[in-house]
Amino acid sequence: MDSFALLSHVPPPRNVGNALTGTWQGLRVAVFDVWTTGSNVPTPETRGRAYSCVMVPVPGWWPPFLVDRERGERGLADVAVLRDVELESEEFNRAYQVQGADARFVSALLDARMMAWLLDLTRLWGFEARAGHLLARTDLRLPWELPEVLETTKAFLDHIPRALASLYPPSRPDLDGV
Repeated sequence: MDSFALLSHVPPPRNVGNALTGTWQGLRVAVFDVWTTGSNVPTPETRGRAYSCVMVPVPGWWPPFLVDRERGERGLADVAVLRDVELESEEFNRAYQVQGADARFVSALLDARMMAWLLDLTRLWGFEARAGHLLARTDLRLPWELPEVLETTKAFLDHIPRALASLYPPSRPDLDGV
């Protein structure tokens, strides 16, 4: 979990709670809250930086990327892997911090339809892919708001351009060098 830059906004010591795993609408999910505080339970008074998160599997061949509404400092390890990516939409560039190991992949992922959807989100959201997992993060939600967190994560996946798979097919070791 520490390798996700989206969680760098939560300074150590980090607490993780309200963790659930299972299948939701055919999607394998892990849902959890993360916060920094001396308390065992995040509350509006004591939670410090706190987020509700969803982690889902994505193709392992996706290069790492970060799309974050909250702009902030990233750790030095992230700077070495992820580079800032400027997109054609100035409005989107002002609203989101975008980084990726492969700028062309990120540009294909964040097409006009995806950017418009992200700009329409009313809450702060961040999405990051690393090592075959997508982490979606938003400000801490109450338990009865969990469906919104899951639905927004699924909507991100649903907005991924269909052409991405053909533009960036998975690497086939058996075909490399042929």
